[in-house]
Amino acid sequence: METRATFWHYLAAPFVLAVIGACWHLARALWAPHPERITGKLIDVELPFGYRWTDWVHETEFDEDGYYRLDSWRNLKVAVFLVVAVGMFVILSS
Repeated sequence: METRATFWHYLAAPFVLAVIGACWHLARALWAPHPERITGKLIDVELPFGYRWTDWVHETEFDEDGYYRLDSWRNLKVAVFLVVAVGMFVILSS
């Protein structure tokens, strides 16, 4: 009985983590108090309070004003993938 319950938990975990990743994407896009990048013709500055090295590695998309783009499929996929990958790693390593 315990094995069957464990199986269903491992099967349901990626879906729950994917929903959490989508919520993280929405929260980051909708409730950012400051722009994460300042982009212009002569300037391309990452602000220290928002822009992270992971944004550079995953090529996170920002709008013209420097805010995280809500309508970007790439941003959504990266957020969901990272939450699912880290969550499953934690679950499987424990």
